[in-house]
Amino acid sequence: MEDIAPVNLILMGNTMDGKPLLTFDLKGSIINRKTQVEGVKMMTKSTLKDVNLLNLQKSDVFLRFSKIDRFNILRQMRRDVNFLEDMMLMDYSLLLGIEMNPKYLERKEQQALKKKE
Repeated sequence: MEDIAPVNLILMGNTMDGKPLLTFDLKGSIINRKTQVEGVKMMTKSTLKDVNLLNLQKSDVFLRFSKIDRFNILRQMRRDVNFLEDMMLMDYSLLLGIEMNPKYLERKEQQALKKKE
């Protein structure tokens, strides 16, 4: 095994509470970046990829971030990219977990009730 180069891994703890509704492994590419799933039940149990997210966004806008959240997400991604670049690593994957936001659902229900009035 002397001819095998060492491999360095970075392992992070899970920061998501509970089980997310949907999970995506995003790399910023569409080449070979689709998980084949059939039905909503399989979709919630699978780790989806970039093309799956693009297709879901076409049918339903479910990713909504405030201006400050967008700023913070992009700032953290830049920090991560800079760190990986400093370590001379080129593989980057963003694990995105989608959870239902009870405050958003409540606001959506209130807006629907106002429209009926």
